[in-house]
Amino acid sequence: MKSYLDNLLPPFDSVINMINTFYPIGEDGKRSIHSFIGSDLIVNKFAGTDTHKSWKNFLDTLHLDFPAKVKSLSTSQEPSYSVEIEIEKHEIDHFENRLVLVCSVSLLAQVYLIYGLEEVRLTRKYEGMRKPYSFLTNEVKIVSPEGLVEPYFLTAKNHLIKFFPESKQIPFYALESKVRNFYLDDPMQEGSVFDALFRGLGQSHLKIHGNPYYAQEEWQ
Repeated sequence: MKSYLDNLLPPFDSVINMINTFYPIGEDGKRSIHSFIGSDLIVNKFAGTDTHKSWKNFLDTLHLDFPAKVKSLSTSQEPSYSVEIEIEKHEIDHFENRLVLVCSVSLLAQVYLIYGLEEVRLTRKYEGMRKPYSFLTNEVKIVSPEGLVEPYFLTAKNHLIKFFPESKQIPFYALESKVRNFYLDDPMQEGSVFDALFRGLGQSHLKIHGNPYYAQEEWQ
């Protein structure tokens, strides 16, 4: 059974209102990612704004805390700023295992997310191929401060609170809730809050570890 964000009201009415504003329902009764995005370069619109400056300060601070472990994930057509912090990396022959922490700040609403991601990659070279064959599988998403990700998670959260004091961390269970009549590329599959506010990082099929209600108290 699908879980819809508007079934969780309150306390997420502000998020629903922002989604309704940026993704209005069209004449066909549906809302599309293209109704807001089109071909615009979203991130470019925020260059020079307070949000952009705060994100830059956040990244600079992460670089000081975790030298050589920070990689920006932001792209010009996603409605968020995103970064990953590498926690562990192991390579054996053509196998690679990584544990990273992902942080993202939405450009559409005053919300952010933090989660750990366990990845396994197979890279193998074949004769005549220009590039190595690569297969990536994301195994586990860690949605609260748990185990190896805990110190990184809490450090990143403290910085986000400092640089984005008006924003809240949206709990994972709300992120995975569907948005009524909102579609990405699949006309049969409604998109989630994750898709609407962040995009590109959802991996909703992953196994979940941790407390999906973490940060719920920020919304009381």
